[in-house]
Amino acid sequence: MSRLNTDDKLTAASISGYTTELTAWRFIHGMASAFINVHEQGKSCGLNTLEDVVIEGKKFKLQSKSNGNETPVDDIWHLGACIYRLLMGNEPFGDKGKEGQTVQSPLPHLAETRFSKELSNLMSSCLDFEKDKRPSAKDILQLSNEMIEKCISITNDMNNLSIRMRENRKRRQSLYSFWPESMVIFIIIMISTFPLKVYSQTDKEMDKLINTLTMMRNQSNRSEVLQILKKDSLWTLMDELEYNTNECTFYDNVNMFGVNNIAKEIVISKKGIVNPGNRFKHSADGVHKYSFIELTAKAMKTIFFYVKEHKGKQHIAIIPFDKNQKYNASVTYKADKIAAVRKNEISYMTVDLGKTTNTKYKFEITNQGMKNASFLVITYNSGM
Repeated sequence: MSRLNTDDKLTAASISGYTTELTAWRFIHGMASAFINVHEQGKSCGLNTLEDVVIEGKKFKLQSKSNGNETPVDDIWHLGACIYRLLMGNEPFGDKGKEGQTVQSPLPHLAETRFSKELSNLMSSCLDFEKDKRPSAKDILQLSNEMIEKCISITNDMNNLSIRMRENRKRRQSLYSFWPESMVIFIIIMISTFPLKVYSQTDKEMDKLINTLTMMRNQSNRSEVLQILKKDSLWTLMDELEYNTNECTFYDNVNMFGVNNIAKEIVISKKGIVNPGNRFKHSADGVHKYSFIELTAKAMKTIFFYVKEHKGKQHIAIIPFDKNQKYNASVTYKADKIAAVRKNEISYMTVDLGKTTNTKYKFEITNQGMKNASFLVITYNSGM
């Protein structure tokens, strides 16, 4: 089926990879609404790709028409694939879509740190290889109504998610932001690099970045920080690791800097700095001198990540949102565990990774406090 020519219209494909939970449910609601009457007649609506769906305000409208070759259950499968692409930025099943799925293919799921179980389960059931296990348009519409109401209720409780309001740092507000997408998320990840040597002397350029980002402890500085980062082309957000089960979810209260929000806002405005699939580049790309990410850890829990492909001498700084936060940070490289060196509330590490990218490290942060905690992680490549 040919894609709709929408050069003069905003399609759902334009926000692929930049979608929040609330917007995903609005998309699902729009598609299920379009399906209902047509499916009762045993016909297909012809949903195929996100390019078939036009955005009008807060509504998603399906512009394609049935070509007579597909059935209602085919629409449901394509809905699942569209949900996956809308959230992840690429096609399911190894980026091959339906051609990449077999009866043995595991169904994709969404990380709980970013999206609800309801959204993950719906997407997976829509993509089930067995057609009779896919949900009906009626069931999907009912669930989407319930979840939209739930999402809006959460945002109302959080005073409409005004990022600038101090009290809203206690939630992962970005997951339920209002339209248009501010694409904030918890890309989760973190950064890397580890100490073979201690960070023995302060690097002025890294200190400047630390001072800039820690200004976000006071949300009144947001505009100033935004302008500073906009003028700097040498940073990127970290995006090479997987989600960690001990990170906070959007149900957990945690005080945060909010730097991920700012970084994504800048990236979207520049329409760049991303790899295929809308994944962010990272400090292993040989282009960006430093990178950062904000991570969270549940009370009395350890978060850890494996980092690959980095090279050269790297400095790492870990900064808790709460200056009095109790925590430990360390790196494990070649079976050797190396603790960070503390300067006030900030932990520093330095590692010379050499010229090869064939390396692997384990990075850990342990929240020793009784409350959920947020940490800003910065990696700086002084050799670039």
